[in-house]
Amino acid sequence: MAAALEAPAALATVETVTPAEPMAAQVSAPEPTPGPARSLRTAHDVSGPRTRTGDVLLAEPADFESLLLSRPVLEGLREAGFERPSPVQLKAIPLGRCGLDLIVQAKSGTGKTCVFSTIALDSLVLENLSTQAELSN
Repeated sequence: MAAALEAPAALATVETVTPAEPMAAQVSAPEPTPGPARSLRTAHDVSGPRTRTGDVLLAEPADFESLLLSRPVLEGLREAGFERPSPVQLKAIPLGRCGLDLIVQAKSGTGKTCVFSTIALDSLVLENLSTQAELSN
């Protein structure tokens, strides 16, 4: 038996609109709160210099070349501004390149999307002009 889920009242307020108005309902956003919302904005702020917190700093120097990626992928990473892999990238890219299925969990901004796109782009054979997809029966 499925349970009905209700959104907490603090998330949004729905107001009924009179029939003369074009929309059926209006949703108003909650007032900004200090704390998590502020940290979310900080996590996605790319306007100033970026610093990494201790949990995403590498203990040892590493670079994308050590992951043995193809030259076009390495050039693309460099052009996109990636200098060194984050810990999640350093751990996950080699496993993905081996063909393993991955489930990656890490905090926002640590490079998870880069992991999956790097693996996908590195697996392409640029000389092969046909569709490159593995079909399973």
